[in-house]
Amino acid sequence: MRIGIFTESKEIIQRLTLVLTAAGHECAQFDQRSAFIRDALGHGIDLAVLDWSVAGESGVDVLRELRRWFDEELPVMVIGVPSDEDSALALLRAGADDYQTGTPHIRVMAARIESFLQRRRLQRRNTEPRRFGRYQVMTDGATVMVNDEAIELTKKEYELARFLFENANRVLSRRLLLARVWGLHSDLYTRTVDAHMSRLRKKLALIPANGWRLSSIYGRGYQLERVTGAPTMTLPTTDVMAGMSRSGVRTSAS
Repeated sequence: MRIGIFTESKEIIQRLTLVLTAAGHECAQFDQRSAFIRDALGHGIDLAVLDWSVAGESGVDVLRELRRWFDEELPVMVIGVPSDEDSALALLRAGADDYQTGTPHIRVMAARIESFLQRRRLQRRNTEPRRFGRYQVMTDGATVMVNDEAIELTKKEYELARFLFENANRVLSRRLLLARVWGLHSDLYTRTVDAHMSRLRKKLALIPANGWRLSSIYGRGYQLERVTGAPTMTLPTTDVMAGMSRSGVRTSAS
């Protein structure tokens, strides 16, 4: 998941980023309020870590601005908070989910962040099916609807598809995919990612005619990109794949 960090402390950024990226998360670091908010709105974040004071900016003010743009489901943690009662009350009233006083304890922070993110993942899985254009990701852990046709997937294919749709238009590295979908923290299994991507592209017909393009980005990873101006006609996956075969597009076996 993507975590936005707003602090000017290089030590906190380095140590926290090291721990979180090792757990498979992506970190975006900022020391300017406008850049932080702009990135959060443009690229999305799953959790925010705010310093109490950055370059004269109040953590409470930044928190209030975040809450104006994001709903209460976005977890927000504030660090470096003074130990007085009024500061804590101001943060909680502004919408903070958690805070740490004094010098942050990185491992404790990372554990709390992981707890928040795990709850966020569970909340997403327990909600209604999510629709992404012509695609609907069901909550049974095995099915994606494509043009109202049910496509059965393996557990990993389903988790990969869900992760791709939830992170649409972002370039996702193989390392990140291995960590978030397979729980592996090694580069030795990148071919596993490639094989699953090939099968998923074929099974779900992730092509512009259906409003999406699944691409391999050389040296960086994969991107599921939403394609605007796709044809309005409904294209069943069977017809799409037949067309891909006739056009000479190479696909792998299911």
